[in-house]
Amino acid sequence: MWQRMIPYIVILFLSIVIVFCGVFSLENNCVKIQGCSKQIELFAFFVFFFYLFFLTAFRSVEIGNDTIAYKNAFEYLVSNGVSQDFRLEKGFQYFCVFIGKIFPDFRFFLFIHSAICYGVVAYYVYFYSKNKYLSCLLTLCLCFSGFTNILRQDLALVAGIVAYLFLKKGRIFAFVLLVVFAAQFHSTAYCLLILLFHRLFDVKPIYLFPIIVVVLVLSAANFLVSPMLLVSDKYAYYLSSNRVGSGWLALGYYMIRSIVFYMFAYYSFFPDSKSRSLTMSVFIIPIFFCAAGFQMNLIQRMADFFFIFAVVELPNAYVQTKRMQTQGTFALLSLVLIAFFFISLIFKPDWNFLYPYSFFWN
Repeated sequence: MWQRMIPYIVILFLSIVIVFCGVFSLENNCVKIQGCSKQIELFAFFVFFFYLFFLTAFRSVEIGNDTIAYKNAFEYLVSNGVSQDFRLEKGFQYFCVFIGKIFPDFRFFLFIHSAICYGVVAYYVYFYSKNKYLSCLLTLCLCFSGFTNILRQDLALVAGIVAYLFLKKGRIFAFVLLVVFAAQFHSTAYCLLILLFHRLFDVKPIYLFPIIVVVLVLSAANFLVSPMLLVSDKYAYYLSSNRVGSGWLALGYYMIRSIVFYMFAYYSFFPDSKSRSLTMSVFIIPIFFCAAGFQMNLIQRMADFFFIFAVVELPNAYVQTKRMQTQGTFALLSLVLIAFFFISLIFKPDWNFLYPYSFFWN
């Protein structure tokens, strides 16, 4: 049994190495040393991402609580083609059929799916992150379990990254088109359109937290799910599912994580930062979705569409403020991110069925 925990021992080892490398990179101001440090940062980035990709791409179907269901759906679609009666979004169905006609083995599907997901996130981090050490740990914390579980939403998430980059450049039409494209894989991607009203979300914590309390109360009292189903009954089957409710443990975990991210970003960004309102909305909106998801975890999962932007935005917030760029702050934030990953792994293993780990050849 312990041999099947080796992948997580390696993850812990790589994470600790990244923490030490990140701390060392803050130690010297010498230009020559900084150049060497940048090379080490890129090397660590590529090794860490490749390892996460390797684990995800070559996993067995027992890893991930929905992987077997997606395997069955993939095989059905390859044999029967796109179906109007199938619950899965049409974009994902066409994706399965296209891959299946070339590679009918589901193992190839997992490989291609993982390559797309980690490829887009790696591109996002490589070109836009100002601290790739933190981005690696955030990818572990925010992406690894999702990329082994929510296969449809994963494709929508990475399409959302591209949409977000267009929005930051002011290309609203391209942003909307890409959100619509993302929704063809998971219709909850339409929640990204909220970012068009990002100026409404740049509020101080003193005003934000009372609103969150109200949302929490409404969610716990089941006043939020019914209005949602009036708009669309597409996910009504969740109400009869044994996984419909997130419960207090999941709610507490996601709320704490989202609030920690928000508070760190809030005290890092300059008040007059040009992109402050858009960036801060990325950290504020997930808090509301997490709070609203007590009775229906699908609502909580909408927060992932915004959390994934933190892979770059949180490190950039850290780099922007000189007073934050200390070895102690970096080490503390890094350890918190590692803890977030292992807490969900240890205390709630049935969330994602990630251990003991196994590959398809086991």
